[in-house]
Amino acid sequence: MRPSIYRRATIEVMRIARQVPMVPAQRRMQLGALVEARKAAALPWSAIFTKAYALTAQEMPVLRRSYFRYPVPRFVDYPVSAAAIAVERELDGESVVCPLIVTDPASLSLRDLSQRIHQAKTASVDEVAEFARIRRIVALPWPIRPLALRLGYVIPPARFEYYGTFGVTTVVADGAELLNLVSPLPTVVSYGPMRNSGEIDVRIMFDHRIVDAVPIARALVRIEQILNGPIADEITRG
Repeated sequence: MRPSIYRRATIEVMRIARQVPMVPAQRRMQLGALVEARKAAALPWSAIFTKAYALTAQEMPVLRRSYFRYPVPRFVDYPVSAAAIAVERELDGESVVCPLIVTDPASLSLRDLSQRIHQAKTASVDEVAEFARIRRIVALPWPIRPLALRLGYVIPPARFEYYGTFGVTTVVADGAELLNLVSPLPTVVSYGPMRNSGEIDVRIMFDHRIVDAVPIARALVRIEQILNGPIADEITRG
């Protein structure tokens, strides 16, 4: 059986991702304050972790940094983050994980961010700009399709717009955890199930060419502080 056009596009993105030396770091967070605040609010965890990471990236420029190999090896620091939030949709009868690109999620309220994610999950695919664009790109013939995906990755403004600066993904709703990830992004956030005690395992996969493990460990500590502080306060205020 020949792979579908969506599988072929995924294969081509994974060829790009193979060049990124991803390393995992994990912290078991105590989020009792956040869990208590969230009881009265129907906000998805994906929105909560996206904003917490983006707020941390405001304080830590290395979390907004990308590495480019051509024409000469260099780093590019973006002024704001762009989140690539994994959303499962059915495209042409096939289940496909699509990235919802949200520019500067730190500037959005949790309500607005949650609404963007809900719309991406429930609206017609053609009404979600990112997903309609994915359809157009994967429909391109070979070799134009892999060339378009590669050009979108090697040009700094295009990478920001089409790939983002960090990813957020989880399979906890289906009873599993992602322990290791391959991604073309500099960092990817994933998390496991919330325990009754308010504990949750949060992981960051990071490009070791850009950053070492110690800053990522500090970022995980800061994310936990933001989740129990500004994020919990925003949820409480409604």
